[in-house]
Amino acid sequence: MKRWARWEISNFDYLMQLNTLAGRSYNDITQRRPLQLSEQGQVLEIAIETAANVILDLKDSPNDWVSKVGDGDCGSTMYRGAKAILEDIKNYPLNDAAETVNEIGSTIRRAMGGSRNKYTIFYKAAYTQLKPSSGSVVTPKQWDEALALLLLANMGVLLLVREPRLSKENVFIFSLIIIGALNPDRLKKFQERYASFNDPVIPKFHYGSHYSSAGTVLYYLVRVEPFTTLAIKLQCEKFDHADRMFSDVSTTWNGVLEDMSDVKELLLELFYLPEVLTNKNSIDFGTTQLGEKLDTVRLPPWAENLVYFVHKHWMVLESEYASAHLHEWIDLIFGYALASSFLLVL
Repeated sequence: MKRWARWEISNFDYLMQLNTLAGRSYNDITQRRPLQLSEQGQVLEIAIETAANVILDLKDSPNDWVSKVGDGDCGSTMYRGAKAILEDIKNYPLNDAAETVNEIGSTIRRAMGGSRNKYTIFYKAAYTQLKPSSGSVVTPKQWDEALALLLLANMGVLLLVREPRLSKENVFIFSLIIIGALNPDRLKKFQERYASFNDPVIPKFHYGSHYSSAGTVLYYLVRVEPFTTLAIKLQCEKFDHADRMFSDVSTTWNGVLEDMSDVKELLLELFYLPEVLTNKNSIDFGTTQLGEKLDTVRLPPWAENLVYFVHKHWMVLESEYASAHLHEWIDLIFGYALASSFLLVL
């Protein structure tokens, strides 16, 4: 915070660091792979793939080795885990070593099952050790300490690994009120629905959807990989209907102002990556009911081009007005303004 107050880092960088410290990650769909890997991320990817491939190359050999002590299917189970890791690695947040270790544990728990779930305890132990360095380069000494804690867990010394509560928001905006309250008329409808809603099972709610979700991420980033492929998987191996896809900035803006089911925010990429708005990969996204073929996103009239549009977002975020009011945004997301009693009076 002191570096930000001295104008040594930008508003964007300050918010990035603040969100990282809060346990949030923009490497998320949940926890989606970064568009560009750091040097550490590249090394981590190579190390994981190499180790997994070694296990795959062994095939059934470990079965023969462990059959002597009565566990003849261990090799097959490890083969299944290694294969799952190679499939999931495309979604690992590789620039963050701690979160990557945590995700590997989740993959093993899903793919190996049974008594092998004890392996997830080992990874959770290593994750706990690495977590304080999340977002930064992990040193050899820190890796050594994480491995030592993993081995302690293996020997039963570590009885309990506490899992930090992680939030999955991956959106940055500059707004002093929540997106659902931007339109006073729609806000009144939300409040009326809340007041009249009565269900024995479902609690009262203002908004029926979240401002950040896998669907929101893929809605904005569908034009760049790996999100193009993930969008297809989300929609059962095909793209969503063209009329529902991101095609026009003005239409999307009107939706988040008027639609009772639309409260999605902007993503980080809209502040620095114009490529998310253009169809550089020449993908066939389909045709709307009006016969319009989806391609590059249409910009508002004031935007000269894609770079200009994204640059304007950045300039607003870094403006003196935004700097002067940034603490109010932080209060809304992290502080007292997050309390429901405050949101109810917006």
